[in-house]
Formats: sequence, structure tokens, C-alpha cells
Amino acid sequence: MTDEEYLSTQHQLTALARMVAEMDLAGFISRISYAEGVGPILDPTLYMKAIDNLQKIKRLAVGASKFQKAALEVLDG
Repeated sequence: MTDEEYLSTQHQLTALARMVAEMDLAGFISRISYAEGVGPILDPTLYMKAIDNLQKIKRLAVGASKFQKAALEVLDG
């Protein structure tokens, strides 16, 4: 990795950390969990079509929430 690549990666990480730090990921994950609970009851057909993508997005959000914790520690520290 060159010096330029190193600096670019560092800047991108800190920019990403600032963006993720501001997200309400707990609320987002809560909304997905709610949709997972009521979706099969309210609209089973739509739920069956959407569940795979919904679970993928939830996995991203859960991973982002872990990154968010680290980002907040770094940005606040």
C-alpha cells in the first residue's frame, strides 16, 4: 500500500465513521424486526417476496451498528 492509498483509506474510514455515527441503526433494526413480525400476518405474499432482501439489509444494519460503536469510541475519544 502506498502512502497515498493509506491516507485515502484513512480519510474514507473517518468519513464513513462520521456518517454511520449519525444513523439511528437501533431504530432501523427495530422497524425491520417489527416488519418481520407483522409482515406474514398483514401481507403474506409481499412478505414472502421481500423477506430475503429484508434479512440482507438487517444483516448490514447489525454489522453497521457494531461499526457505529467503534466509530463513536474513536470520534468521541
